[in-house]
Amino acid sequence: LMSLVREVEILNHSLHIAQEFTGELGATVWDAALVLAYYVGSASFPHSWLHGKRVIELGAGTGVVGLVCGLPDLGAERVYLTDLAPMLPLLKHNTETNKLDKTVMVEELSWGSDISRFGPPFDLILLSDVIAGCYSSDFAHLVQTIWDLSSDATRIVLSYELRSKDDVQFFRLLGERFDYKKLPNSMLDELYQSEDIGIFEVRR
Repeated sequence: LMSLVREVEILNHSLHIAQEFTGELGATVWDAALVLAYYVGSASFPHSWLHGKRVIELGAGTGVVGLVCGLPDLGAERVYLTDLAPMLPLLKHNTETNKLDKTVMVEELSWGSDISRFGPPFDLILLSDVIAGCYSSDFAHLVQTIWDLSSDATRIVLSYELRSKDDVQFFRLLGERFDYKKLPNSMLDELYQSEDIGIFEVRR
């Protein structure tokens, strides 16, 4: 059931992002994903982090962030969109519809599972809006997966919409292994930003 296509105009491209309204959390284009997608496409984002690089998005949902990374202008060598099995048909649909399936791969990835088949470390790891309270039992697995996919040289960028004070648990777990800092909103796309959505840079 594909319904309500969201058009995302970015870098002189028009991405057509199908969404699914069947109760799965990930199947709509959330605001935090748009804020991250437009940041990646903006002049503030260091495009050297993408050009010729291997990129992975965790909990990709509709795939909008990773698909932006797959645009030819940004020159990523390979982008993996990962999510749980029920989300993969939608991710494949969006990748093929936007003719990005030469660069962008869709793979199942459950946080905390073996990631050796991806051949880590990656150059860039992206996450948008994966810290909803309903995922809190997965926080430790998510942090472990970020660690497993990264090295000291890996750039990690996370967008987060403030919803619950319980989310601090994720940042506590993240902070045990990584350093992170919130970017000033002045670095973000001037239209696609919000007071309650933060973009964080994370490093080992």
